[in-house]
Amino acid sequence: MFAPLKGYILFKSVQVEQGGYAVVWNSDVDISEYELWHHGQRV
Repeated sequence: MFAPLKGYILFKSVQVEQGGYAVVWNSDVDISEYELWHHGQRV
């Protein structure tokens, strides 16, 4: 699902979902705040 994010233009089009509970790129690629919080890595 996240393979298309290797493309620079799509990757840079990120937005916070209305309500603030997810990060979205388009209707096919998104990730919830829960997933980021529990499975994300600090960089």
